[in-house]
Amino acid sequence: MLDIDLIKKLSEKYEIPMEDSVFIALNTTGVDYDCGYDRMRGQLHVTNTNLFPLTVNENESYFYFALPVHKNSPFKLNNNKLLLNNTELGLMEGTTEDICNSHYWRRERTSLNINPNQRTSCRGCNFCYAIYQIPHDNKKLLTKEDFKNFFVKFLDKYDMKDLGDLIELSVVTGCYTDSNQVIETLKNIKHVADNEFNFKGRLLYLGSQISTEEDLQQLVGCQPMRICFSIETFENRNKLRESKSKLSIEYIKSLMLKARKMEFEVTYSYVLGLEPLNTVEKYFNEFREVCNVFPIVNLLQIHNKQSATIKTPEANNIEYFFKARKIIEKAFKSTALEPEVWNNYRSPWTMRFANKRLSGKRIPHPIEIFNKGKCRD
Repeated sequence: MLDIDLIKKLSEKYEIPMEDSVFIALNTTGVDYDCGYDRMRGQLHVTNTNLFPLTVNENESYFYFALPVHKNSPFKLNNNKLLLNNTELGLMEGTTEDICNSHYWRRERTSLNINPNQRTSCRGCNFCYAIYQIPHDNKKLLTKEDFKNFFVKFLDKYDMKDLGDLIELSVVTGCYTDSNQVIETLKNIKHVADNEFNFKGRLLYLGSQISTEEDLQQLVGCQPMRICFSIETFENRNKLRESKSKLSIEYIKSLMLKARKMEFEVTYSYVLGLEPLNTVEKYFNEFREVCNVFPIVNLLQIHNKQSATIKTPEANNIEYFFKARKIIEKAFKSTALEPEVWNNYRSPWTMRFANKRLSGKRIPHPIEIFNKGKCRD
């Protein structure tokens, strides 16, 4: 049974902080919450300082989660208190349903994710939760005029003069008709943001439709730019939408190398829990040399409308995720790459990566905005 004693044992065995260990368990088992929906999000203010000493020593006690809601989870949310069995962990603030918005913040309102292509309309990857979210992303954005109108309303909503304080604009979407639409969207958002709204940061695209050297060439003018190839699974490609699964792993690797030579920032996303540990070890070592940014590793979350059989059988034991974490750390030991704490709310790493301290702006909104109840987008 998953309880605090088991997590403590795993934390000691794998030399992982209790914060990281508990959050791995929370992300992979979800939360029992009488809320009437299948997925929730909110900010956790850790209050159990005995259980989580690093939050005291390093003055970092606020974290953000988006979680599946399960009646059988050992984690319970009751009157804003998050408990593991009978152990109180902290207070969950600003809880709401995890709807699919047209945009959302990260990094204390210095990184903006935009969904210009109705992500909830995308189908095909059997582990994706977006199709179950309430869609608040009904308007597609494609032209320069679309993005100009979007940013004018956006700046007014958040009482901002321009986009000068943003370090990144992220485009994370469902699949387009073809790569030409993706390229047109990225060029238009970059042009409008730079030339009309004083954006000086990096553009990010996370997806699978930048799939040829010619596509990359067309985007060189959008640099600085980060491309995150949505690999998600190395060998179980049948779990992916057909247009993604037809791209072989070897082909993606060669494309990533070409992107690096063109001076893009290059990484990939992966869902941890779909494949056996030997597959994780093999490919994380293979792909170490083709990325110059640490990969986005998402802990697999199973939702009420999904089958638990999409997990690799090994992942039915929580220890799988602890072993996988150590495997990935070993793969990247010889590099300077490490996870960014603000760009992934279901990461295996929170306070430490191997023996390195991880810090940064972890939550989407500044704490004072949460406390004033002004964080709902």
